[in-house]
Amino acid sequence: MGTEVLFLPGTYPVLAAVEVYNGWFPALARVAGPLTRAASALQRLPGGRKALARAASLGGLPGGGPDERERSRSGSYTVANLSDSRGYTAVEVRLQGPNVYTLTGELLAEAAVALRDGHAGASRSAGAGGRVRPRGADGP
Repeated sequence: MGTEVLFLPGTYPVLAAVEVYNGWFPALARVAGPLTRAASALQRLPGGRKALARAASLGGLPGGGPDERERSRSGSYTVANLSDSRGYTAVEVRLQGPNVYTLTGELLAEAAVALRDGHAGASRSAGAGGRVRPRGADGP
């Protein structure tokens, strides 16, 4: 899903609610949470990681995500709505981007460069719940 539910309420306390949905595999949405919890529990058991890796490879999943050719065939689409106190949409933003695996890799690489160059860590709070810093043409 997204980390918006972690950092937006602390940064913008006037928000009444933050809801995040993933439309990637709508048919699997109901089982995704329980499957994730089960896989997490299995990982903690002796031999659990190995069993999960084996199951993934039997299912045709390489364990590292899709290759570049597969990633080039899909992208990401994000919609953000801000509703007023009556429930009417006040602002809507739509963004198209690269495949989510590609996007994640690019964001991690950008974060590594920012850390290397000393542009990160200015906030007193860190992690997913850390202070939101706007980004733009001026960088971090």
